[in-house]
Amino acid sequence: MVPHADIAAALVATRMQPASRALRLRVCDLHWHFEDDALWLEFGLARGGFATAVLREIAVARMAACH
Repeated sequence: MVPHADIAAALVATRMQPASRALRLRVCDLHWHFEDDALWLEFGLARGGFATAVLREIAVARMAACH
């Protein structure tokens, strides 16, 4: 039995092509400031970059620094 055969079959049925993403994102034009108890960030990413990925890495780094 193939693991996740149902998902594989659905991908084949939709003719989805495999793709890859860069392992690193270059953040450009980063601006930040604190306002009250909030950190405000503004930055740019290249096409295909996800801001949520950047925010996750910031959160993971912050959590690691606290432990």
